[in-house]
Amino acid sequence: MNFVTSQLASVPAAACGWNGAAERRISPRRRTYKVARIGFGGGRAVINCLIRNLSETGACLGVESPMGIPDEFNLVFESGEPSRMCRVMWRKAKLLGVAFL
Repeated sequence: MNFVTSQLASVPAAACGWNGAAERRISPRRRTYKVARIGFGGGRAVINCLIRNLSETGACLGVESPMGIPDEFNLVFESGEPSRMCRVMWRKAKLLGVAFL
């Protein structure tokens, strides 16, 4: 387990809307545990995050602190998947709900 996953792993899955209830989103989210980076400021600023759940239309991100994260940013996957532009839909403690643009 690396630094990012060890620091963010304690956030419960239920905090990302995962409670076993029927999924009502347009595109159902799947639990995941992917390391990514939030990039903004023309690539000059980067914040590590952990993707807690993911769908075709958005994700729930665990962050050390949501302070300073802009409303729109580029989500860069460590796994090599294409990066995605995101808009923050909600903020809650150390979590961000984002929609892909």
